Parts: sequence; structure tokens; C-alpha cells
Amino acid sequence: MRTITENYQRIREEIRQTLKACGRPLDAVKLLAVSKGQSAESILELQALGQTAFGENYVQEWKGKKNFPDERIKKIHWHFTGRLQTNKVKDLVGEIRLFHSIDRLKLAQALEEASGKSGIVSYGFIEVDLAQEEAKGGISEDRLEDFLTQLNPLPHLEIVGLMILPPLSEDPEASRPYFRRLREILFDLNQKSIYRSPLTELSMGMTNDYQVAIEEGSTWVRIGRALFYET
Repeated sequence: MRTITENYQRIREEIRQTLKACGRPLDAVKLLAVSKGQSAESILELQALGQTAFGENYVQEWKGKKNFPDERIKKIHWHFTGRLQTNKVKDLVGEIRLFHSIDRLKLAQALEEASGKSGIVSYGFIEVDLAQEEAKGGISEDRLEDFLTQLNPLPHLEIVGLMILPPLSEDPEASRPYFRRLREILFDLNQKSIYRSPLTELSMGMTNDYQVAIEEGSTWVRIGRALFYET
């Protein structure tokens, strides 16, 4: 079985080679290690290799890791990638670098309120649902402009870009149309100046399709299984 070290080195090299092949700068993509279900010890092992950004899906699980009795855990940049309940927002604001799944106005307003009370700005992605899958969150394409317009007056919530979870498929190429469309949507939103500041980030691509996502313009790839599990 490959170790976490071997997995990490392989993935970093694959990211570099993919960027090189499509003519993008070698620092154009950031790796988010999706650490849900992983022990604090495994996270610290990966951190020792230079990985700083880790994504969690469940508030209680994240709390346990954040409070792990090792000073190194305090240096981690935590991201939240799961569907977030509004009553959990207060536990995360000020601790999470990026929220990857903002998908409804009540959640955005809760983030605004908690961030304002803390005197900070929170940053996040709008999750977009292009496949219209009922089981997943996300804003439909036809509602996206109105949604972003509603977020313009919220000074303590800054939207940096868009996120997508394409339908599950064993074929990475099946995700390409979704990644390509999300990039086009981001470009169109910026051309129209829908949001108060330019959207610069695309959170797209996971273990099975991150190389395709990079080819289509991803700036954040969210990888868990290939880092911690694969042999």
C-alpha cells in the first residue's frame, strides 16, 4: 500500500504536470485535503509534508480535530465543504478560511450576522447545481444572478467564486461539461459585474476528476480518497 507521503507527492506532481500541459501557471491550483473521517494524526502527518488547507464536512467532527492536544493543529487552515445548517454557523465563523457550499440566502444571512458580530469578514463559494440533482444542495443556474445580487449588500460575507459537485461517474470526462459550464458562468457574471467584486476562484474537481477540472480552469481541487485511502 502507498503511504500518505507517497500519495501526496504523486498528487502534487500530477497537478503540476496537468498545469504544465495546459499552459497554466504552476501555482494556479491549490490543493484542499478533504479530511472528513480522518484522524488528527493523519492530518498532522500530511501537514508535516507541507499541506496547510484541510476541508471538513461535519461541525462536531471538526471541533474534535480543532481541539486535538497538539500545537501543530493550530497552524491548519480549515475549510468547510459540507452542507451547513444555519444554527451551526456561529461555531465556524472566525475559524474557517473558506466556506465551499453557500447555497441559500438564509445561510448567507447567518454567515453575515455572525461575522458582523465578530467584526470579521467570512469568505466563501456559491455552490451551483447544474445537474439539478435533488439530493444535493446548490443554486440553479437560472437563479444565480438574482442570488448574487441579494448578497451584494452583505459587507461581512465576501463571495470569491463558484463551486460544483458534478454527478458521480467513474469516467472523469463525464464531469468536463459541468466544469466547463461553471467556468463560462463565472466569466459571464464578471462581464456583467453582477457581484460587487470580481469572482476569481473555481472550487471544482475531486479524486476521480481533478485533472479534468484543472484543464477546465479549477483553482481549488478537493481531494480526500486519493490522499488517505488509495493503494
